Amino acid sequence: MKVFGLVIEWISSPYYQEIWRGVHEGMLAKGANLLTLVTGRIGSQPPWEARFDQLLRQVTDESFDGFVVLSGPLVGRLSPAWMNRFWNAVKRKPVVSVGAPLGTAPVFSVNHKTGFLSILRHLYDHHGYRRFAFAGGPLSNPDAQERAQVFRTFLSESGLTCPGDWFVEGDFSPTGGNLAAEKLVPGSRPEFEVVVCANDDIALGVAEALSHRGLRVPEDVAITGYDNLGLAELAGLTTGTQSLFELGYRAAEALWNLALGLPQAPELQLGSALVARSSCGCPRSRRERVSAQESRLRLVDAEIRNRISRDQLTDLTDMLVNAKSPKDQLEHLAQILPAIGIRRFHLSLEDNGSLDKSQLGPEPWSFFEETLYDRDKALGTLFLDPGDRPAMLSLSAEITDRVSRGVETVHRIHRLELLVAERTAELRELALRDELTHLYNRRGFLALAEHQLKTHRRSGLPLLLFYGDLDGLKSVNDTWGHDAGDEAIRTAARILVDSFRTEDLVARMGGDEFVMLAPGCTAEDAENLAARLETLFEKESQGQYGISLGWITIDPSAKKPLEEWLVLADEALYRTKLSKKASR
Repeated sequence: MKVFGLVIEWISSPYYQEIWRGVHEGMLAKGANLLTLVTGRIGSQPPWEARFDQLLRQVTDESFDGFVVLSGPLVGRLSPAWMNRFWNAVKRKPVVSVGAPLGTAPVFSVNHKTGFLSILRHLYDHHGYRRFAFAGGPLSNPDAQERAQVFRTFLSESGLTCPGDWFVEGDFSPTGGNLAAEKLVPGSRPEFEVVVCANDDIALGVAEALSHRGLRVPEDVAITGYDNLGLAELAGLTTGTQSLFELGYRAAEALWNLALGLPQAPELQLGSALVARSSCGCPRSRRERVSAQESRLRLVDAEIRNRISRDQLTDLTDMLVNAKSPKDQLEHLAQILPAIGIRRFHLSLEDNGSLDKSQLGPEPWSFFEETLYDRDKALGTLFLDPGDRPAMLSLSAEITDRVSRGVETVHRIHRLELLVAERTAELRELALRDELTHLYNRRGFLALAEHQLKTHRRSGLPLLLFYGDLDGLKSVNDTWGHDAGDEAIRTAARILVDSFRTEDLVARMGGDEFVMLAPGCTAEDAENLAARLETLFEKESQGQYGISLGWITIDPSAKKPLEEWLVLADEALYRTKLSKKASR
């Protein structure tokens, strides 16, 4: 069975849900599987390259047979170079683009210009408004740019002007509408008659903010939106309608045909039209039950909280955060998510960028995929199936956020446990090391040398134990100070480490005394090494200090304690020093 992907920025808003529902129904009619890849607002805040790279890995997965890409938001957020990277990744499979051009893919869009222009003409011709203000969307968004341009062109052709402080641009959200209203109405009653908003969310936010200033809609200020989604009808919002469901459905059909190798027209554009309601001054209908300023509260409270209690979501968070392991978290999800209304789910904590279809249950299926993040680090992926309750899509961001927090907490605890274990190992290692030279200290030498003795006791191979101390260190301390003496000890340690083999054990026993354990060395090797060390110390110190060495051969089968071998090696060093004095 074929698997198609829908690349979409967000799935919690009514706008995106209508497109998703169309694609979902279109794929269901064809008997195909659909996996919705929720990108999040890539590019909205740095650093975001990790999310984009993850998207590139997803769309190159060979499990997919093609993609519907909601490209408008991506084009608005990503540079041309990044969009080109995305196109080069996705074009290996059939692609249908919704909203904006994407490479050579067929483009399915809505002619927003006709609908938006019909709103403006209605305000001008039917209501006689002449003083227009504008609350637009983000400058980078193609739809926002088009609506702003339609507004300017209409005013110009109608012989009207719009002062600069009556024209604001921001964000496609109620919060963006609140901020727009603050700029448009900083104080007293405004002089404009109507605020034309680039979408319904902005319009509802503007209406809410105006109500807080004691202004009535439409008696004091008329308002219009665009999209005809969510609570637009109940709020009595004059807006523009577009068939987003049909747009998604037709895109799904086109992608199916492309996957079968059937020809497809390079472009399809659906229409849009005016929907006149009371917010512009038209008579209020019986279906307009709530005011615009109440709509945001109703959106959260009526559409979400009536379907799921706060207690269930709180329980979900508490259970996940307090879980002892990922396995426990899966058990908690299996208990809570079906009660919320999610039919099926799958949690993957492996970031391998591939889709294992067998994990998503019997076919056909329609999952949407949300990435779990710890800040900007991907922790895993959550697959959710809303079944016959697409309204659950409104909860996707909230569910994902709570699961992310739970996974992140267990992840952090695991990391802390590893950190504690690593730190304990470091402290144990530090306890065996000399602080000045970073060689093993007496304790470290005794522990490691004892292990080597046991190993060679089984093999029968001899070992050479060297004992050495520096000649002339007291003179260096007296002449140049103890800092110079410390540097001489560090230099001696470096020379010894460089002169002995990697498998040899070099340690500082304290003061200016060093011991070296060299498996497999002979007495002849020791003579040559001692001569070479004298030359190296003479050159490195410029004659200020040197080293004396004594050594013994350890027979591992003798089973003497290591301390006794050290005493014998120290006695050999003493004889070497006496010999040096006698030869002067």
